[in-house]
Amino acid sequence: PGLIKRWASGDLRPAACLSDNKCFGPAMAGQGILCVVEKQEKAKE
Repeated sequence: PGLIKRWASGDLRPAACLSDNKCFGPAMAGQGILCVVEKQEKAKE
């Protein structure tokens, strides 16, 4: 959802997605689908 909102707002940078399907790991643990790459980047800040 964040990517779509970003693109809709005019920020057309490419997605940071690695296409590694790691976003589904949290979903399998009941945490919902989320971008693991984005979560790691935010943790660095």
